[in-house]
Amino acid sequence: MKQKRPNLKSKIYEKLNSEDVKSFWRFFGEFITKSSIHGVKYICDSSLHPFERVFWFIILLLTCWGAYKIGMTQYSRFAANPTVISLEKDYRQWNGTLPSLTVCYHNRINESKAQDLIKRLWGYEQDDEEYSYFFNYIQAVVNVNESFSKFNRFANDKRLEYINMLTIAKEVHPLINSIVSSYDTLVEFKMNEIITEKGICYNVNSIAWHMISTLYIAIHSPLEIPSDKTPFFSIGMTDEIESTYNMLETMFNKRRSSDALRTLNVIQRKCIFNDESIEQLLIYSYGGLIICLITCSLVCRAKEALRLCGCRPYFYPFVNGTSCSPAGLLCLDVKKWRNRIVSCACPKTCVEIVYTQNSLKKINWAADGGIPFTQKSSFRYEILAPRARLRRDVLFSLDDLIVSFGAVGALFLGYNFRDQAVMIYFLIKSVIEFVYIRCIKQ
Repeated sequence: MKQKRPNLKSKIYEKLNSEDVKSFWRFFGEFITKSSIHGVKYICDSSLHPFERVFWFIILLLTCWGAYKIGMTQYSRFAANPTVISLEKDYRQWNGTLPSLTVCYHNRINESKAQDLIKRLWGYEQDDEEYSYFFNYIQAVVNVNESFSKFNRFANDKRLEYINMLTIAKEVHPLINSIVSSYDTLVEFKMNEIITEKGICYNVNSIAWHMISTLYIAIHSPLEIPSDKTPFFSIGMTDEIESTYNMLETMFNKRRSSDALRTLNVIQRKCIFNDESIEQLLIYSYGGLIICLITCSLVCRAKEALRLCGCRPYFYPFVNGTSCSPAGLLCLDVKKWRNRIVSCACPKTCVEIVYTQNSLKKINWAADGGIPFTQKSSFRYEILAPRARLRRDVLFSLDDLIVSFGAVGALFLGYNFRDQAVMIYFLIKSVIEFVYIRCIKQ
């Protein structure tokens, strides 16, 4: 006797007429009658002609499409360009920012310190034949910014391969002997020893100071350290220089914009704050050498050196990797690392200060027959007070995005917070009743 195969249509009919499906449609119909969304109640109204219901269904699809398109336009605006840079001119209420002053010696070797170092590391005295060889190596290390080709004669010397060049440069560098002063005699200034692409230098914020030596000088933002691209100028032992600088600032309103800017990611605001702990902006210390606010471009150049020769120069201690030996520096010189144009996707800082030289006056007090007082060099600079600056503000915040979504929903669909509350209410109610009915059946 053949077993009767169940009819597929009858199974579907049974499913559609089950208590669960009926319960769902009952709750859905109740939600539709309570909702204020445009046209929805006409779609579900069985008393209307089918063509009318189809018409309202098409209208609902068009309004949903319009709400989606305008909503995505607003979101794209928030994701790509929510900030604006405007011009600010209320300069009478500003507090000026003094620049950072970086000083690098021409002669970076203290001969007595170099003599002690050669004796301690390699065991040679000043009268020994090998002494000049190691002294020339120290000179090449401290003047590493001039040329890497000087390391050609030292590339195959195993005695120099594992010696830390940064330690050598630090130990033989002369101590700073400057007098730093300003209009406020109660303020004390300190010269901080830093490591830059030009080697070991000194850095301070000051108004005027005097130095008994020959120097390279750079004026730059206190939020950065100088690099090879930073303009330096030379000052001799008997030079007196007076210079004025213009300042251009890009700031943000600390009372209104700071918190709003921080809620945006780096891609949205197109800048980074100086206290953000990301790879492009770190605070680093190495043996007393302070490297503050390392710029992204320095990290990028160091990684390019690692890619080319598997090592990085000793003035990049903030990047993980092997420090270059003389052979490594020679490899970088052969591959023209210094002249390479490296494309680095580096964001700007949210607070940016740029100083440009306005005037320069230089007087040399040297005399053929000598002068009856101690020779010294001096440098005085003045910052011309700016009357305009750039300000970064949030033009379209997350709050504005939520408000725009609400406006689009209300315009096209008539959807509001009440509909959202009703939807949540009926959803919870349907779940509770569904579970309750199931429990009763069991």
